[in-house]
Amino acid sequence: MQHIASLNASGILAVNMSWGKLPRGGDVANGNSLLSLGLDYLAQQHDALFVMSKGNASSPGELLPKDSYNGLVLGSTGST
Repeated sequence: MQHIASLNASGILAVNMSWGKLPRGGDVANGNSLLSLGLDYLAQQHDALFVMSKGNASSPGELLPKDSYNGLVLGSTGST
C-alpha cells in the first residue's frame, strides 16, 4: 500500500482495495487498528485516496479497514 501510494507523483490518485481483515487481539473497528491507522497515515502523507469495500467474505464480525477516516469506504446490499 505504501509503494502504490508513493506513486502519486506519477499520477496515482486513488487505490482501490477489496479485502478485509477480521480484528484480532486489541483490534476494534473504531479507527484505531494498526491497519486503519496505517491507511490513514498513507492517505495523508501521499495525498492518495484509498477506496475500500467491507470485503467479500460473509464472516460475522467487523472487518478492517472499513473504519478508515481518510478513505472512502463502500458498502452494498443484496437480497437473500
